[in-house]
Parts: sequence; structure tokens; C-alpha cells
Amino acid sequence: MLAAAGSAGPGSPSAAGQTLRYGVPSPPTATYHTADTIVSTASMPTGEMATTVSTLSTLVLDFAQDPVGLRVTGTLANLEGTMSNPMMGSTPLPDLDVAGVFEFVMDHRGKVEIISMPEFPAVGMQMSPQSNMVQPLFPALPDGNLEPGTTWVDTTEVFPGMQFDALEAAMDASSTTVTSYTLVGDTVFDGRTFLHIAVAGEVAIEGTMDLGGMEMVQSMAGTSRGLLLWDTERGLVAFGHISQEMQGTTEMGVMGTFGTTVTMSSHFRLDRLEN
Repeated sequence: MLAAAGSAGPGSPSAAGQTLRYGVPSPPTATYHTADTIVSTASMPTGEMATTVSTLSTLVLDFAQDPVGLRVTGTLANLEGTMSNPMMGSTPLPDLDVAGVFEFVMDHRGKVEIISMPEFPAVGMQMSPQSNMVQPLFPALPDGNLEPGTTWVDTTEVFPGMQFDALEAAMDASSTTVTSYTLVGDTVFDGRTFLHIAVAGEVAIEGTMDLGGMEMVQSMAGTSRGLLLWDTERGLVAFGHISQEMQGTTEMGVMGTFGTTVTMSSHFRLDRLEN
């Protein structure tokens, strides 16, 4: 579906300028389905080793007015995935039961402050509030009327942390993304008109992981590309596809330092309301 939307061409110019802003949608709920794939390839002395992690998730969100603008709470209604590499084959990820909720406040331009994140008790995984998993669903919006060709830039800094009790592992990282958005124009898909927004960015990630006493340090940088389709009726992103390509190094103590490449692809869509 997203491929079809992306291949619909550059889109036709809008008849009039558009002003984009976040507000409480009607009804004040939204359900997003996301499919993510991460392929990490390490250039080991014995040859290249590629590991693929694929996940499917469903996020249910509720919106309410807040002095900041919006208060959003959400639950992961579904989360499943697989991991594969040449040595292990394909293995389903452990039962990914989720406890707790996402909660964040956001102004009408998309500036988000995370209040709480869910936990994954089955695998002993906890995520810090700085792990902004919802950011791709709520891109930054500019002030004023937009015409086809209008471009705006946003810088996002995230400091995600994770703790895996079952593996006696912990991770700290910092991620900086400078994203350029360009309003292309109107795109008709599935009988409806959306605003087509092109996405391009520069990404840099620094991370450290402690694996039961062995430290792994990773430094990556690269680019991102994609598109967003904005639903003017609901005031939300209805479809999105973002891909990233990064290169860098991984240091693993006595095992040495080796080159690493990572490609990521994320698709997400908003459930369509039935008439």
C-alpha cells in the first residue's frame, strides 16, 4: 500500500496554502500499525555477518486537551518479531508482553515530552523515558501557510536507554537526526486526497552496551529518506515510510574493532475510519 502511494508520482500542487497543526482528532483515538526491519552487517575477521530483526506492532492512542496542547496515552496492543542470522537461522523473539503505557504531551507543532514508557517484563526489558518511539508518527510541523515546495528543518536529539535483566545487559545511546521536510503537493490514494511530504535527513548515533561485563561501543552515521502522507481531515499522518542507511564501527574489547553497516526500514499506517 505504501509502495503504491509512493509511486503515485510527485503529486499535484495544492489549490491553496495549507496550515498543518496537531489537535485532538475526532474521534479522539488513533490506531497505528508499524512494520520495522533492521539489518546489521558486521565485517568480522572471519567474514561478514548479517543479522536481521523484524517486528510488527499495533499502537492504540488516546488524545485529550492539555495546557501544553495535547496529552496522548497509548498501549501496545500487539508486538511480535523475529531475529535471523546465518549461524542461528530464524528465531521468533521471546513473548513480548507489555506492561504500562506510553504517555506524552505535545504542542500543536509536534514538540513532544515523554512522560512514561511501557515495560517488557517477559524479557526483563525497560526503556528510559528518553526513548522517543513515537516521534516518527508525529513529525515537527512549521508555522504559517505551506505551498508546494515549502521546506522546513527539524533537529531531534534522543537519548535512549534500555535494560535487559534477563541478559544482564544494559544500553545507553545518543541519537541526533536533522530532518528536512518538503511539501510536494496533493496525492490521491485509495480514493482519498492526502498531502505528500518528502523526508530527507542526516543521522548520527553513539551507543554503549554492557553485555554481562563485556562492553561494546558503536558509532554510526548515515542518511534517511522517505515520505509521509498527511490526512487533513484527522490532522494526523496517515501513512509513512522511512529508510535509513548507516555506516560506522563497533568496538568489542579484546575482539577488536570492525566495520558495521545498518539499514533500517519502517512502514506505518493509521487505521482508516469506517463511514
